[in-house]
Amino acid sequence: MNREWIVLKFGGTSVSSLSSLQTIHNICEKKIQKGHKVLVVCSAKSGISNKLEALISLSTKNKYEDLLLEIKKEHQEFCQALEIAPAETLLQSEFDELTKITLGISLLGSCKAQVVARLMSLGELMLTKIAGEWLGARMDIHWVDVRHILKTKTGHTSHHCESRSYLSASSLLESGEHISNFLEEKRSNCFITQGFIANNQKNETVLLGRGGSDITATYLGAALQATSVEIWTDVPGMFTANPRSLASARLLKHLHYEEARELASSGAKVLHPKCIDFLSRKKIPLVIAWTQRPKQQGTIIDHHTQENGAQVKAVATKSSVYVISLESAGMWQEVGFLADVFSCFKKHDISIDLIATSQSTITVTLDSFTTSLDESTLDFLMEDLSRICHAKKIGPCAVVNLVGRRIRAILPVIGPMLEAFRE
Repeated sequence: MNREWIVLKFGGTSVSSLSSLQTIHNICEKKIQKGHKVLVVCSAKSGISNKLEALISLSTKNKYEDLLLEIKKEHQEFCQALEIAPAETLLQSEFDELTKITLGISLLGSCKAQVVARLMSLGELMLTKIAGEWLGARMDIHWVDVRHILKTKTGHTSHHCESRSYLSASSLLESGEHISNFLEEKRSNCFITQGFIANNQKNETVLLGRGGSDITATYLGAALQATSVEIWTDVPGMFTANPRSLASARLLKHLHYEEARELASSGAKVLHPKCIDFLSRKKIPLVIAWTQRPKQQGTIIDHHTQENGAQVKAVATKSSVYVISLESAGMWQEVGFLADVFSCFKKHDISIDLIATSQSTITVTLDSFTTSLDESTLDFLMEDLSRICHAKKIGPCAVVNLVGRRIRAILPVIGPMLEAFRE
């Protein structure tokens, strides 16, 4: 049988209990019975990535031992609950590396980005080994270290921005044929691997940034020419607004790639904005499904459009946004002024989100969710910008976005809602 690929991504809350693993097992079995090859991409156990971040901070102060034991104990208890091999055996290499890295950080009192990436990758590696062990007792599934198949380009960044190439790597190498051949050699219909992590061209572990597991799943789906990619999460899909903030928010059962990308980049945290691009180029559908109710229809994202005229489909908000205001009376008809300004952002590896301009003012926003921003980088940026014009940093702020189709055509209709901002 010539089987086609399907990629399933499960977030931290969807892989952290016996019942969630039983759900994953049932979903995989059904896909295989329908003639698919299945690639499962998993995040770290719920809450572990945050604990690993805290562990790094505590290690620099030589106060890490209690949290290190807590992280190990949580995985030990998970193995016991699943009745599989003890964590001390199954995760011996990961436990050893955790111990060595935290000891090293405590002795040095500091931690380079390369070391942070190595330590943070252990969350995904430990979870997938546990899940792979439990699933392997019930089906034919092969564990894969994603760093063997997912490579990033080694960027040339300024010294103080070098950490971004390790903690928020974005340039993935085109390697679809290599990925397909690697998996075909294993002669299995089901694989489990990690999201969020990859290797660079120096064979060093790197991270894909927050929400990176979505990037992993969709990139691999595109590389394998999958029939679809499914994001299994703890919510039913994408909504007209955040249902936690607005009880009347409605589930969006279908979205075009562009609408989903806009929603994701505007603050809807169900998806990483970048993951849409990999699939849209090859017209591969993306499905958001609810782990708690696998039979319930979620949100389907594809290239089809539903022509319902101009409409607002959703309202999205995002916080932790910085606004940079640039003023100069000399920018009017000054050749190359904008080029000089934006070269500063390029120099510091900072991506701009939104731009507004007038005759003497430029205002841009920087999104800390999709771009790794730290105070030192922003300080260097502001220092360079101040040599060109009067630069002012405002924030963190929040942004409210209206997302839909041909909204400009109905501005007179939706105008009254902007009155809400007056208050």
